[in-house]
Amino acid sequence: MKSLIKPLLISVGTLLLLNTFAFWLFDQNASALLIFSGSALLAFGVAFGGFYKGYTEPLWKVIQLVHEEVTGPSLGAKSSDHRGIEDLLKSSDPMVHRMAEILGVLKEFSANAAQLAETSNKSAISAAEVSFSVSELRKRLEIQAQEIGQVASSSREITAAGLEVAEHS
Repeated sequence: MKSLIKPLLISVGTLLLLNTFAFWLFDQNASALLIFSGSALLAFGVAFGGFYKGYTEPLWKVIQLVHEEVTGPSLGAKSSDHRGIEDLLKSSDPMVHRMAEILGVLKEFSANAAQLAETSNKSAISAAEVSFSVSELRKRLEIQAQEIGQVASSSREITAAGLEVAEHS
């Protein structure tokens, strides 16, 4: 609300300045200036109040609800201040109703993203396990290939020794 005070004061000051200039330009009296300025300020106040109550306040509540959904409820928040999505969906204001629908979609998206992250984590762990298993299998195959080479070499030596024994007999 504090951020709205400065623009409001600038708007009121500009309105009074323009009214004063218009009445000076058209040579009106001071009482007409006061009446016109007062009525303009009253109309501006009513319009601003209606705008705040009708549009800004519901949107601010939606923003607070989104913030609470993202970060969790604040420490100073009262449970009576909290309006859920269901309450917002009952709103007669179509803009607030649409914002509540969007918030529902965002909550669903958030839940899906969390589920996807969990699934991705499990997939990454499974992929690491498969990679480790393949690496271990490759090492075993290399060891077995070396052992087969040694067996083949030993059998050649045995065959050569057998042939040599057969020749000398």
